[in-house]
Parts: sequence; C-alpha cells; structure tokens
Amino acid sequence: SSMTIVMAGMWPWIFNTFLAKVVYVWAALPRPLLKALRPIVPWAPDDIEIYPVWRAERGLEPMEIQIGDSANLIIVPTVCSVLLFVLSRFTHTLFKYMFIWGIFYYFFLRYLHFRFCKKCYYTTNQVDNIVNYLYGMPLGMLASACIQWGFRSKMIRLPLVLHDWYMLKIAVCALAGLFSWALWAAIYHKVVQPWADTSQIGAEEEFKLTVLECKENTTYSWFNCNPVFVLKCAFYWHDEQGKCKHPLRNGHPLASGEDPEQVRFFAIGKEYLFLHPERQYLAFPQHRHDGLPGDMLEFETYYELILDKVFSKLALSGTEKPKTTLSENESEERALLMIGPETPLSEAKMPLTSTA
Repeated sequence: SSMTIVMAGMWPWIFNTFLAKVVYVWAALPRPLLKALRPIVPWAPDDIEIYPVWRAERGLEPMEIQIGDSANLIIVPTVCSVLLFVLSRFTHTLFKYMFIWGIFYYFFLRYLHFRFCKKCYYTTNQVDNIVNYLYGMPLGMLASACIQWGFRSKMIRLPLVLHDWYMLKIAVCALAGLFSWALWAAIYHKVVQPWADTSQIGAEEEFKLTVLECKENTTYSWFNCNPVFVLKCAFYWHDEQGKCKHPLRNGHPLASGEDPEQVRFFAIGKEYLFLHPERQYLAFPQHRHDGLPGDMLEFETYYELILDKVFSKLALSGTEKPKTTLSENESEERALLMIGPETPLSEAKMPLTSTA
C-alpha cells in the first residue's frame, strides 16, 4: 500500500528527475560519462544536447488508476465483518483495529487515485457497477453476525423444540445475510439505475448542434480525438512552414481548440493547450498555487523547491551574480512570450520586473 507510493511513484520520480537534470540541465559530469548515463534517462533522445519537453513528460508520467483497487474496497470491510463471528474476548479489539484500518485504507485509495495516479478512460462502467452490487457482501456479513450474536445472547429465542437445531440457526444467519445483500442490491438497482442506457439522452439535441456549438461545451470532439484526422490536418492541409493549404482544406473545420486555426490533438492532462495562448498561463502551478511549482499536497512541489535552492547556489558559486531585474524592453518580451501577443500588457496581470 504505502510502499506503492514510494517504489512506484516517489522513487522513480526523484531518480528520473535527478538523472535528467544531471545529464541535460546541469551537465555535471564529463561528456563521456553523460553519454553513458543517457540511456538510463527514460525517453531520452539519441544525443545529450536537448531533452524535449514531451519526452520529459513521458518519463515522469504517473501510473493510471488501477481498476483492481475496487476489489480491496470489498475485501477489507468483508474481512472486518468476518471477525464478528469469532467467539473470543479479543473479538471487539480485533474488529476495532480492522475497522480503523478499513477507514485508513479508504482514504489512502482516495489519495492514491486523486493525487497520485493520472486520469484515464475506460470504455464502460460495468466494473464499477458490479463492485457497487458486491458492496452488499460486507453488509450481509454484518447482518448475519447480528443474528448470530442475537442467538448467543439469548435476545433471539427459538421455540424450545427447535432450540438445539444448530443447522437451523446457521440457516437463519445465512438468510439474514442474503436478505440484507438483496435489499441493498434492490435499492441500488432501483434508485441509481446503473444499467440504464443514457446514450440516447439528449441524442437528438446533440445531433442538431453544429461543431462550434459542441466546442462551447466540451474540450474534445470527434475531430481532435481522431488521430488520423489530426495528422491529416497537420501535414496534409498544411505545408512545411505551417501555412494552411486552403484549396485542399476547402473550408473544412480543423481538429482544434479555442483557436480554430491551430491544430490540436486531445490528450489527458493537455486540455490547457486548447485554450488561447493568452489564457494558457492560468493552467500552470505558479499561477494557481501562489508561486509554488506545484500543489501543496504533492511531494514533487517540495522536491523541486529543494533542488532549485540547493543547485542554484552551487551553480552561482564562483560566477558573476546575475542581474535581479529586467529592463522594460526585456520585461515586455518575456510577458508577450508568456501570454501571447494578442493581450495588452496592461491586462497581463504580471509585473514588468521579475527575478532573472
């Protein structure tokens, strides 16, 4: 559990980031040694001069959400309920600590899925629906345990003739568990309706929408999710200089985002590229997290801060101290690079002087 975060997330991220900085950022070793280290860097190119951004992102991508984690949400509370059948003076103690473990594991998986794993798509919700139906299993075990302890404590009494029929008591406990499970499944099936076909809801309205009207509601569309069509837009309808070949295109819409003339391919985590250039800076951590290079709940944020402070001091030792402010012209150029030329600097919401 916790070792999954360390060995599958933190350690590869720290190790790969350090290697990438040693080879491509700091160049802290002789070139022969850097060339020897290059194959170890994930998604590294054939040279040691440039490490493209898309390769670095591939090398640091987290794992996807595992659907197998759903089984643990059923097994852990079921094992907790099984302990209630044990006749021992330590039963309540065992159950208490297993109950605490179940609560911890629930929030641990929430952290793992929301803060550690990357988003991914699955074609159907069948696994999720089956898991929700199976959640009646721990509820049924709890109901059976209640009936069993009712017999043991004499709060539930059978007729005297049936008092020694232990198989009957076992059958009553089993029926109580099955009834509880069936009740849960019936309520879930009736209220939530997990198997209802929602594909046709609003289908007629969506069919009447134009491409532009659909783009107002969703980032993705058939155009920018189709890799073949995106390649056609980028290389068949554009020349080597990136200029559109209007006779070939013949007015057909491109696979794009907010800018209808900029080709974009939809990818999870890259939704900000579909915004206009002057709005893309809103998606970066420095804007959303008070200048921090990431979210306060993610360990990468503090790791980056430590690396920046430690190695910036090492890099500046024995060299001329760089200037701390920019001239007005340099500031304007940097601002235009960050927000795009269409936005006036008065609306950029960034200072004209900044640290170098």
